[in-house]
Amino acid sequence: LQECPRTGRPLVASPITAARILKELARSPLALGFRTNVWTVDLLAQHLSTRYECSITPRTLRRRMRSVGLRCKRPRYVYSEKEPHRAQKKGRLSGA
Repeated sequence: LQECPRTGRPLVASPITAARILKELARSPLALGFRTNVWTVDLLAQHLSTRYECSITPRTLRRRMRSVGLRCKRPRYVYSEKEPHRAQKKGRLSGA
């Protein structure tokens, strides 16, 4: 017995290619009318589904992003302290 080449299951949402995913990730969601400035997988899946008129689930999108070499991580918020010379920079004298 020999193995024959198989076609396998066809891609779901074939218009959404790796290049298109990367292109949309480069755009700001805030500029596209969303109320956030960070892409989430769910939000990106929703946007790609409406833009390319084919349904893609967040699970499928995560798998495709992983094959491109992308990882999904939560955004990190960085807290900073006020600068020591802030009052002076604002035009106020410190100690007056």
